[in-house]
Amino acid sequence: MSIHPTPAAHRWSRRGFLGLASSGAAAALVAACGSGSSSSSGTLNLLLPNYDSATAPVKAALQAVPGLPQAQLEMASGSGWPDVDSRFQQDVTAARVPEIAMVGINMLRYYQENQIAQPLDDLLPPAGFDASAFDPAILSAGRVDGRLVGVPWGVSTMTLFYNKDIFTKAGLDPAQPPKTLTQLKQYAQQIVGSKAARYGVSTSLMESSGNWVFQNYLLSNGGSTISADGTRITFNEPAGVQMLQYWTDLTSARLSMPGTLQQIDDALTRRDLAMVLNPSSVRSLISTPMGPSLAAATMPVPDGGQPRTPPGGGALIIVTKDKNRQQAAAKVVAALLGAQAQNLMVTTSGYLPVNRSAAGQAASNPLAAPSVEELTTLVPWENFPGNNSNQINKLLNDAITAALLGKKSPQAALDDAAKAGAALLT
Repeated sequence: MSIHPTPAAHRWSRRGFLGLASSGAAAALVAACGSGSSSSSGTLNLLLPNYDSATAPVKAALQAVPGLPQAQLEMASGSGWPDVDSRFQQDVTAARVPEIAMVGINMLRYYQENQIAQPLDDLLPPAGFDASAFDPAILSAGRVDGRLVGVPWGVSTMTLFYNKDIFTKAGLDPAQPPKTLTQLKQYAQQIVGSKAARYGVSTSLMESSGNWVFQNYLLSNGGSTISADGTRITFNEPAGVQMLQYWTDLTSARLSMPGTLQQIDDALTRRDLAMVLNPSSVRSLISTPMGPSLAAATMPVPDGGQPRTPPGGGALIIVTKDKNRQQAAAKVVAALLGAQAQNLMVTTSGYLPVNRSAAGQAASNPLAAPSVEELTTLVPWENFPGNNSNQINKLLNDAITAALLGKKSPQAALDDAAKAGAALLT
């Protein structure tokens, strides 16, 4: 098996990709999906984000599981799920659509509605896929209108990582992490007030995936980003404003530092920051530099709220419509979801395995156990309907950043984003 990095040049926007469905190129996509092969040989192509936490365990699994069809990894130009969409657009243009792809869980409806993702209910069982090995909530995340169109391969949940030594220095009990957002603020005040660390807590709301980060707080506070019928943006309603106001207040009080995921994780490992609320997948990146001082806990919830956990991460879809290649692709997908491959994921990445057997192994790791617990509270990762979802997500991310940097009030920032986003709903 070989790995081919993708050049960064000529990247397509998600709007261009999503607009494909309403253009003449849609026919080309359907034809490409059904033409049989994206390679000239019998080798299957599997499209992934260019992110070591995804590529390393997939590569290890394909090499370790015996008897699989030959599969070649094709990587997007970047590590995000929109980068996979962009690479998919490039492949459509070049008439080399992959047989299998790992796409963002929140994009499954789009790939199904535009006849890209093939139904898996009948494809996977003959290939050895055992649905009983998965929690129903995991499989539900892969269903669109009752049909299984993708299966989450690895999941990230919002997890509290913290420095036990800083807790002790601040007079806090490392065995008693905060459970609510009020407690989280109190802990941050005590940490900064005692000068145990420069900042108490941070979360990656300014990351390009800030929509997902924000949804963890918003949904747990009883809110939503979009109405149930998909016609009205709702992230600027009280539940959303309260959550953005909470983080803006922490930032203005210098209890929290705004920043990207990388900046926040770096501050944690430097001991400038005591607590981070970030995707569980960062565990593999911070555990070594942090050593025994690192601890983990479930995400503190808003006071009076309930934990509601949108799963971050990728889902495997089958793209090819060629029956023979579908069968071969199904064997690869089933193997990547099997116990052997999922156990390899536990040792080579910070993603949470979706197979119950491997999840049991992950639960024995005290740094992963809180994230495994959060798998019981999964809810859908909301996305905006239509061809302009990426633009609306960017409006929301820009609004969050503007509020955190003090350029707008949380209410004004979210109202402006909601008004602009409403004009993009289709």
